[in-house]
Amino acid sequence: MFDTKFGCLPTMIGSMPHTDAAEACSLVSRFLKDIPAWPQLPNRSFLENMYVQYSQGFPGVVVNGNSIHIDRSQDLSKPLEQLYAAYLANDFDKYPISPDYAAGLYRFLGLDNLSPRAVKGQITGPITWGLTVTDDSRRAIIYDDVLGDAVARLLKLKAGWQEKVLRQLCKNTIIFVDEPYMESYGSSSLITLTKEKVVGLLEEVFSGISGLKGVHCCGNTDWSVLLATSVNILSFDAYNYARSLSLYPA
Repeated sequence: MFDTKFGCLPTMIGSMPHTDAAEACSLVSRFLKDIPAWPQLPNRSFLENMYVQYSQGFPGVVVNGNSIHIDRSQDLSKPLEQLYAAYLANDFDKYPISPDYAAGLYRFLGLDNLSPRAVKGQITGPITWGLTVTDDSRRAIIYDDVLGDAVARLLKLKAGWQEKVLRQLCKNTIIFVDEPYMESYGSSSLITLTKEKVVGLLEEVFSGISGLKGVHCCGNTDWSVLLATSVNILSFDAYNYARSLSLYPA
């Protein structure tokens, strides 16, 4: 049970431009004392790119240089079986995020100068991840009948593991699901998912989160879709939102 009030307390989306985890965490602990968030550092390594950071353990995933894709030529039956076994058992520890993929998280967990009211984490959402990561034929994984559902199941395990380790710092947790692609939902022919499919995938990830659940969308979207989920907090970039409504010049 979340037992603190926000009262306009600040936090952040997560991504920071630093390459040094200690420096980033020093700024977080200095300026976000009440609701600190662990810093994602995409400039430190491609492994911290938001589409790569939570990819460990996905069946057939290949990270090569500055690219990520799913190799369908591999036999994916065994890794799929392992993923679904962990999913059914809610065995979050089977799919952690390693230090190479989240230096800021591990530095954050080691801070001894925090006394927060809550801690915030974040994870890439299943819509955005599934539409960005493709297979060998450059087909978005989310449109694969088997692997599309596996995306949400893996991200549920990653979210649950992350929440578990963040509770070492504070029992009050907020996990945001970052969905920049939702800005294009309903306005792009490239996204043909139904409302029911989007809600179902998000709910799958939310089911791994016992604290507060948030969704961040960079601009305007069909908010009725997100409001149909069990989300507790909605977040958006006010500047991009205003631009999408033609209220602010480019």
